[in-house]
Amino acid sequence: MRLMSVGDEQKPEPEYDRRSAITRHLVPGRSVETELELYASLPHEKQAIVDRRLAVVDAYLSGPRSMSDAQTAANALGIGIRNLYRLVTRMAEVGPVGAMAPGHRHKQIASTRREGFEEHIELWLREFLRVEPDARVSKVEAFLSGAIQAHNGSSAEKLEVPSLSSIRARVQNLRRSGVIGRRDRFGEVLLIDQVDLNVAITDLSEFNRGSPATATFVLDQGTSLIAGVGLTTGDGIGLGLEGALWNAVRTRIPAMVAAGLRPGRLRRLEWSVPAGLDDVYGTVSAAAAAMENGPRIVTHADGARRHGASVAKLLGDGLGALRFQPRASASGKRSHRPEASLDRSASTQGLRLDEVYRILNWAADEWNRKRLAQLPGPSATDGEGSDEVAELFTTLRTIFRPLFEAINDRFVVDWMDPKPRPPVVLF
Repeated sequence: MRLMSVGDEQKPEPEYDRRSAITRHLVPGRSVETELELYASLPHEKQAIVDRRLAVVDAYLSGPRSMSDAQTAANALGIGIRNLYRLVTRMAEVGPVGAMAPGHRHKQIASTRREGFEEHIELWLREFLRVEPDARVSKVEAFLSGAIQAHNGSSAEKLEVPSLSSIRARVQNLRRSGVIGRRDRFGEVLLIDQVDLNVAITDLSEFNRGSPATATFVLDQGTSLIAGVGLTTGDGIGLGLEGALWNAVRTRIPAMVAAGLRPGRLRRLEWSVPAGLDDVYGTVSAAAAAMENGPRIVTHADGARRHGASVAKLLGDGLGALRFQPRASASGKRSHRPEASLDRSASTQGLRLDEVYRILNWAADEWNRKRLAQLPGPSATDGEGSDEVAELFTTLRTIFRPLFEAINDRFVVDWMDPKPRPPVVLF
């Protein structure tokens, strides 16, 4: 690879392969997915710097590494030779993306979000969330305010009520850590929700350019496990939902059963309906009502309920390094938080959709691995679980088949034959 000078266009040569370059410089304890996850979390301008630096440093390390080569590489990056050597040394310590990203902290500084509040406040917070794990942050704040006021009235040690933002951040962190337990058995209460990710996708067509990467989750409320994930750009006319159900039935739930979980009968399914399915989502409730002992279906298709609210309750504000950007409603605008201002129309920085999907699956695997380690093993009365698994899968197929048939009737037409094609339900 030719090293470009400072006067050249500030981007890697076309033959630069980010994934291959990262693979060549992995450090123990890091994988390609963890590096790409970190890359995905960076702003566009920092992604560009990482690509630029990594391309040059990778090319330098792949050559004879003479003093002349070092000077050429340093000139290409507009830095001195000593700083080039520092980049190489740091890359061997923390990995390629963290080393090349300007201002990246390998070790996190202490914060209330991660470490917790003062001992009394932290104890009250955790006890409250064990009783009401899905409580709104405003209700949590009101409880803590009352507890602190009572404490201050009877103790010489005075405590201050934390800010609403710090309470929200700590609650999200506790939810992400999985320490907030629930009483439902695995598979009894499922949540299906979708949320935009703070990731720019580079391989979009002109039709989809500017669309966000939207992750669909099937979540188990009782265990906080991720039972399925799907990924689309934009609203996806049900493709994200179908992908998440496929992932749940074909991969994740069987893996959880193999790890020792025994599902109960699905009693309730809460679904935040994606935009574009407003006229067909009622088929799910109708199919469940027609079943003997079918689950109760709760749908959120309009109003002020945020898409991503169920995800935030169980997973917090992100998964791994991926951050969530909830919408105000099915058709509402995305969050106006700083990371929501990504320029998704730009195609020079970001990741391909298949790369983001691998990162998302890897992050979900890591989440589930940590949660499974915290859960008790199956009891002696749980049985083998094969009948329960088959029943759960049959229920999901039964209630969602009419939906996908309706989508098929609306969108899939053979123009040589005016009749709709036979529906194909993949999961």
